[in-house]
Amino acid sequence: VSAIGIDAADGLYSVSAQIFIPKADDGGNQNKKIVTTDGRTVSEAVDLIKLKCGRGASMTQCYLVILGKGVAETDVLSPLDYFMRNTRVSWNAMLVSTSGSALGALENITNMEEQCAFSWRNFLDLSRRSSQGAAMTVKNFLSDMYSESRAGFLMALDPEKPAAEQNVGGSDAEEGGGSELQGSLDTSQKTFMFNHIQKTGELDRNGTQGLNWMYNNARSTVFSVDAPDDGIFGGAAVALSMRKKHVSLKSEFIGGVPHLTVRIKGQYDVLEIKTAEKLDNISASGEYKQSKRLAEAVNGRIEADLRSVFLKSQSLKTDCIGISTMFYERNFKEYKRYTSQNGKETFLDNVILRVECDTKIL
Repeated sequence: VSAIGIDAADGLYSVSAQIFIPKADDGGNQNKKIVTTDGRTVSEAVDLIKLKCGRGASMTQCYLVILGKGVAETDVLSPLDYFMRNTRVSWNAMLVSTSGSALGALENITNMEEQCAFSWRNFLDLSRRSSQGAAMTVKNFLSDMYSESRAGFLMALDPEKPAAEQNVGGSDAEEGGGSELQGSLDTSQKTFMFNHIQKTGELDRNGTQGLNWMYNNARSTVFSVDAPDDGIFGGAAVALSMRKKHVSLKSEFIGGVPHLTVRIKGQYDVLEIKTAEKLDNISASGEYKQSKRLAEAVNGRIEADLRSVFLKSQSLKTDCIGISTMFYERNFKEYKRYTSQNGKETFLDNVILRVECDTKIL
């Protein structure tokens, strides 16, 4: 079993498994199949998968777990209890959610793998390092959900359905043309937010980037800012890529009020300057490296992304950033005193966010 999808309806779990089966007549090559079973529990459904296969189905190579809409919007923790107690499934498996059925997502992924050698192991590695996605493992998600914050986030995975060949029997078909089956990932970079046991909302692309600005493992991103009209750029749009980043988080109580300070020190390369004037002069002179106002524009973009996810977390009362956990671990006595007097429910609403950026344009 290389991937599992879990859907829920009418009190039952529907578990779909992508299984690699060696072909006896093809030199040991592997064939991908999807097997689906129902059960009152995930354990029961997984056990039935083995019976359907007619042979042992190993779970040790499962590297992707997909939670369907029915699971995400009702109770996300109950089906994951199976993975907490079952040591045969790696806790480092990638955990994602979808706005549709997990079975549908798994079918589309299988089609993509067959067409373009799509590797989920590579995708997980890229997602961990990129600010465009918010990759999460089973272990880390469960750790967040059972922490003081009791909240977490998951990458929203919505593969587009393959487009079947058009004009069947038409001129293109007669000439051997026509479109091949295709599939791709939803590129909106959405992230689903979870509070206690169910999905409460979602972050857009800027919110997802804001989430990743806070973590040192997200080390690759491309973003654009509107450069200032300071005589160098003339108000052009500038694309940059992150070369290096260091993040430090400081939680403290000032005058009895919780404050969170995010300090980001980063180095960025200019990839593109979208302007119709002075492009040659700008590139040749390298003046953009000395532009303090460009650095200020980058700082403004970073702060806007951070505040986007922070305000969304406050409005939905979903501490997916883990702020409560941070104060609980670093400022235990003051946190306990504050929450005993004011309650945990309002703690996130009263946190004051401060962002400090040290940006260098290379």
